[in-house]
Amino acid sequence: MINPARPLFYYQALENIIALKEETESARSERIYELIGAIFTEVTSDEQFYFKSLNARIHYAVRKFKIPGNTARYIHIFLYEIRSLRLGKDLRNEPDLLYLLGIKVTAEAIKDIFQESVPPTLSPLVQNPFNYTTSEVAALKWKDQTRVFLTGADEANEYFTGVEEDNPSQIIHIKYNIPNRNQGFSKTVSTLFKTYGFPVTVNLLNVEIDAEGIFYPLAFIAEPDYLVDVTAIAECFRFSGSEPWLYLLKKFIPFENNPSILLGNVANFFLDELIADPHQSFKKLFLKVFKLGNNALIFGMMGDGQVAVLMNDAERHFNNLQKMVKSGFQGRNIHAEYCFIEPSFYSQKYGLQGRLDLFYLESDRSKSAIIELKSSTLYRPNQHQINHNNYVQTLLYELLIDSAFSGKVKPEVYVLYSRLDEQALKPVPVIKSNQYAALDARNQIVALEYTLA
Repeated sequence: MINPARPLFYYQALENIIALKEETESARSERIYELIGAIFTEVTSDEQFYFKSLNARIHYAVRKFKIPGNTARYIHIFLYEIRSLRLGKDLRNEPDLLYLLGIKVTAEAIKDIFQESVPPTLSPLVQNPFNYTTSEVAALKWKDQTRVFLTGADEANEYFTGVEEDNPSQIIHIKYNIPNRNQGFSKTVSTLFKTYGFPVTVNLLNVEIDAEGIFYPLAFIAEPDYLVDVTAIAECFRFSGSEPWLYLLKKFIPFENNPSILLGNVANFFLDELIADPHQSFKKLFLKVFKLGNNALIFGMMGDGQVAVLMNDAERHFNNLQKMVKSGFQGRNIHAEYCFIEPSFYSQKYGLQGRLDLFYLESDRSKSAIIELKSSTLYRPNQHQINHNNYVQTLLYELLIDSAFSGKVKPEVYVLYSRLDEQALKPVPVIKSNQYAALDARNQIVALEYTLA
C-alpha cells in the first residue's frame, strides 16, 4: 500500500534539490538521479520479485502504473546520461538541458505513479515538451515502419538504394551500420549482400528521414512475409549469446519424446484446466492426461518406476500452478474470465508467428498480460533470473501483441516457472535493444532457409 503522503514528500524533495543554487547543474542532476532511484525502489518494494537493477524496477513500474512511453523513454535517457557523465563521457546536450530533463521526468513520474498533480511551484519547469536531443539525425519525418524493395547499395558510403512499396516512383537511400542506431543489424546487412542479393524485400522499423530524404531505420526485417516461429528463434539463444546455426541443427535431429517433454505438456494441460476450474483435484486431472494425444502409447512404453517419478513431479507442478491460479494471479490483478488460452498471432511487420501459453486482456483493454509457462529448471539465468531463451521468447511475443493491436495494448510480461515453489512468476522487462537482437537472429534464420531452398 502506497502512503498518500509520499507524492508530496517526493515533490518537496525535488524542490529542495532545485533550491541548491550553490551547486552546479551537473551536481543537482546527480541528486535527481538518486531521487529517481528512491522513488522506483519504494513503489516496487512490495513486489514478490527479484529486481536485478534499477532499470528492471523502472521497466516493471512503467507497465504497472501505465507511465506514458515517452516519459519512460526520457527517464532512461536521463539515467543513461548520468551514468555516462560518471564515466567521463561527453553528454549529448548541455548540462543545463540534462538538469531540466531530470526535473521534468521526475515530476512526470511522481504524477503518473501516485496520481497526484504537479504543484504550481514546479509546473513552469515541466509544462513544456521534452527538449533533449538524442539523435544525430536532424529528422523532419518519422515512420513507424515502411516496406521497401532494396535494389542496390553503396558500400563505401554505407547506404542501400531502393523504393518504398507505397511510392515506387521515388528512389530512396537507406543508411546502415550507424553507431548507436542500427549497427546491431550488421549480420543482417551482411546476409543481404552475401545471401539474398538484390532486389530483396525489407521492412524498415522506426525510421527517421532527414531533409535530404535519407532514411535512418532502427531495425531491418529481411523478407518479412516469411513468418518465423518465435520458439525457433528463442531456442537459438543461450546464456552466452545467440547462435542461429542451432536452428539448422535442430532440423536434422530426430524428435524423441522423453519424460521432460511429456512433463512440459502435462504442465500446460494443468494450466489450461485450472484456468477453467481452479478447484479440480490432481488425481482427477492426471487421469485425463492418459487420454491426450498419443500419451497412452508413451506411458505404455515407460516402466512403472518412471511413471511413478513422473507422476510425483507432475503433482508438484500441479500444486504450484493451482496456487498461482487461485492466489498468485489475483495478486497481479489477473482474473480468469479475461484469460485466453494458447491464442496464436502472426505479424508481417516483424516476420514472426507464435502461440502464447496465456494472454490476458480485459474487455476495455485497460490491462493486458503475457504469461509463458515453463516446466524446466533455471539454468544459468540472466540478470532478470530468467533462462535467456525464455526471456527472448517473451520479448518476441510482446512484439506480436504490439503488431496485432497496433501498439495500443502494452502488456505486462511474465515467465511462470511451475517447478518453483516460491517466486515462480517472474516479470520480464521489455528492452527494445534485446528485442532487436532477437530480430537480427530471426533475419539470420531466414537467410539459412534461403540458402537451403
